[in-house]
Amino acid sequence: MVIAESLPPSPQRLQSCLGCDDVTLLPGVSVQMSAYNAMPYLVDAVESILRQTYQDFDFVIVDDGSTDDSLDYLCSLNDPRLTIVCQPNRGTAAAGNQGLLHCRREYLARMDADDWSDPDRLRLQMAALDENPDVAIVGSCFAYFGDRTAGPKVPMPLDHVSIDRSLIRGDHGLVHGASMMRTRMMRQVGGYWQHRFFEDWDLFLRMGEVGRLMNLPDSLYLYRAHATSLSSSRMNEMRTHYDYAIAMAARRRSGQSLCSLEEFTATHGRSSGLSRMHQRMDTESLRQYRQSMGEIYSRAPWRGRMRLGVASLCSPLRTLKRLRRRFGPTMN
Repeated sequence: MVIAESLPPSPQRLQSCLGCDDVTLLPGVSVQMSAYNAMPYLVDAVESILRQTYQDFDFVIVDDGSTDDSLDYLCSLNDPRLTIVCQPNRGTAAAGNQGLLHCRREYLARMDADDWSDPDRLRLQMAALDENPDVAIVGSCFAYFGDRTAGPKVPMPLDHVSIDRSLIRGDHGLVHGASMMRTRMMRQVGGYWQHRFFEDWDLFLRMGEVGRLMNLPDSLYLYRAHATSLSSSRMNEMRTHYDYAIAMAARRRSGQSLCSLEEFTATHGRSSGLSRMHQRMDTESLRQYRQSMGEIYSRAPWRGRMRLGVASLCSPLRTLKRLRRRFGPTMN
C-alpha cells in the first residue's frame, strides 16, 4: 500500500493519534523505517527485516522525498505487510512522526535504511518486552560494518541506570535503529520532537522517564559506517541538539521550566572561549572517529587508522573511551 502525504501531520492529528487508547493497538510489531536517498543500501536493510524469523509484523516505510531510486524500489515490493508513505523532504523527526500515525501494533521497532538486522532481532526483542512489562525501550549491542567487512561487537550498557547515566553524560547508551519500544509509551511522551534532525537522544531520555531502558547483550544490529562523514558544521549542530536534549531532561527531572532550542542555543553560545574550543575539538574528534570506522571497514583501512590518530590528538580521553568500548568487555 502506498500513501501520499503532502503535508506534515498537524499537531491536532498527531495528538489524536498519540492520545489513542491502548485498545486500538494490535498484538505484534510495527517496524518503522525512514528513507531518504538510501540506495543501494536500502535493499539489504529492507530484506533483513522481511527475512526475520518472527514474521507477524507490519512494515511502515516513510520515503522522505528521495530523489534517487529509493521510492521506485519500495513501490516494486509486493508484500502485504508493507505500507509505503511518501512525503516531501522534512527530515527524520517529521518522517518518524508521520510513520507513527500508521503504526498499529503493540511494539514499534525502528530500522535505519542503510543498516542490517540479525534474523532473530524482532523475536528476541519482543520476548524481552513481554518478560519486562516496565521496560519502555529495548535495544541491543551492535557492530560497525562497511562495504568490505564488519567489526567486533560493540558492548553497550545493559541496565536502565547505566544507560540513562550514559545518555546524560552525552555518551551513547542506545542505538536508535536497533531499538524496539512500546507504542503506547511512545505516544505517551508525544512522539519525536519537532526539530528537523537528531531526534533520538531526546526520545531516549523522555522514554526513560516513563519506563526502564535496557539493551540485550547480543549483537543484533549492524550499523553501517560510511567512509563519508558529516561536515563540521553539521556535527556542531548535532552536538548542540544533544546538549539541548540533555539540558531539558535535567530541567524536567528537577521541576524547572523548559526553554526553546533557540533560547538554549543563544545561552549555550555564551560559554568561555576555552570551553568552546574544547567542545569544537571534541566534536572534530567524533567526526574523525566516525569517518575512520567507515574507512576501516570499507576499502581504506590504513587511512581510517590515520584518522583514529587525528581523533586521538583532538580528544585523547574520548577516543580512548570509544576504542575501549569497541574492544573491551561488556559493561554492566
